[in-house]
Amino acid sequence: MVIPTLPFRSFALFVLLLLAAIKGFGQKDIHTQDYSQEKSFHSDGSKSDDKILVVPPIVISGNQTTHPNVILRELEFAQGDTIKHSLLNSALITSRQNLLNTGLFNFVEVQLQHNGDSVVAQNTIYISVTERWYIWPFPRIEIADRTFVEWLRDPALSTLNYGLLLSWQNFRGRREELHLDLKVGHSEHIWFSYEIPFLNRAKTLGAIVDVGFSRRREAFFDFYKNRPLRLEFPNEHIVKRFSANLGFTYRRAIHNIFSLTFGFNHLTLADTLIALNPQLSPSGLPESEFLSIQGSFTHDKRDFRPYPLQGRFVRTAFTMQLPDLVSNKSPNFSGINFQWREYAKLSDRWYFAMGLHSGFSIGSNRQLHHQMGIGRGIRPVRGYENFTVFGQHFVTVNSNAKFVVVPYRKARIPFLPGERFGLFHYSLYFNVFADTGYIEDRHFGINNHLNNTWLASMGVGLDFVTYYDIVVRTEFAVTRHNTGFQLHFTAPV
Repeated sequence: MVIPTLPFRSFALFVLLLLAAIKGFGQKDIHTQDYSQEKSFHSDGSKSDDKILVVPPIVISGNQTTHPNVILRELEFAQGDTIKHSLLNSALITSRQNLLNTGLFNFVEVQLQHNGDSVVAQNTIYISVTERWYIWPFPRIEIADRTFVEWLRDPALSTLNYGLLLSWQNFRGRREELHLDLKVGHSEHIWFSYEIPFLNRAKTLGAIVDVGFSRRREAFFDFYKNRPLRLEFPNEHIVKRFSANLGFTYRRAIHNIFSLTFGFNHLTLADTLIALNPQLSPSGLPESEFLSIQGSFTHDKRDFRPYPLQGRFVRTAFTMQLPDLVSNKSPNFSGINFQWREYAKLSDRWYFAMGLHSGFSIGSNRQLHHQMGIGRGIRPVRGYENFTVFGQHFVTVNSNAKFVVVPYRKARIPFLPGERFGLFHYSLYFNVFADTGYIEDRHFGINNHLNNTWLASMGVGLDFVTYYDIVVRTEFAVTRHNTGFQLHFTAPV
């Protein structure tokens, strides 16, 4: 089960920014562009849109930590390239979006400046970046329930986990990432990961390694009415897991990336859990060891990944689990997953988004941890977040119409010096949504009424977007089975 994190960094910054933004609403000189309404850059003065231009020198400023080559890697052009005049403006805009999507900067400006009488050799491309704060040692609190609203119905402190997460982004100024996660409480966990996006000089190959160990005193052993049935031993860890993964990425084109990950897992379950449900274990035994292979291809050309308004996202992935190393039993499992999301501008203040997410598994696949569906790693049908709807095959469709209530604006927090925290952007969107989905289940549908049932919902929401990829989303959804409010910290589609 995925145990969500209560994002204290996001929530604390949200409260701080909301207070500052209220003051900024009345300002007239504030920047009001949204993410897809970029500046129009100057041309070279030529009357012919088909004229071939030579990309002039590129000057970068503001990168106190980030290596220049990391920035140059995200540009749609390089110094000395030839480009049609008609394509230059869009290349500058897309390059700015690429740099923002690295997650390294709060603000980016890309401008072509003329230093003479429209002579290309006298022009210069200036790139100005405002770097983020990259080292985040902050307390971590997690809740055992899948959503924050669900936990609020019975806010028991015993279901909380406490810890410290050390996150070092842009390590060595090379866009590398280090993460160390320590956690105690309802469950215990230690996890380390190191991501290197650029292994070679061409910056096309990358790697990531992560190692983790966890143990829990509580675990679910089955589902009833699409809610987990839990077993808890206050003085005994009934689930122990060690995992190690090594992944490689290949990114030749800026917007396309291939990945391949090899994993090792060692799982130990209490005899009581196995007695209640042998399908919890890949081998059917208290102890299991297995290898896994995962691969994916991703095409991502969204204008702003944390909260896209225009663009496209496509991903296809496969997962294969090899036979158990302890029992030598075949897992009879492999899965394929497909995602597609489209974002479009309808008018100055209206945007539309639609997403499709589907997956199917191959094999007998009766083990609970292999099941796919809402609450198990896929984008939910909104309104059903508090349920676990699972099976062997699924499809969901999410649609969203957004109205810009407060366009993209900049403001300052007077008592915070510098631009990494003192200068921020914010925007507010009203959205109307409609979702649907179906999860096909051949094994567990008797006691779970939402399996093998068309799910549908509609509702309205309000989204607040600001720097450091913070999205705070409130929604009211009406479904075929219930109604209610939800609080989320990710984009709706």
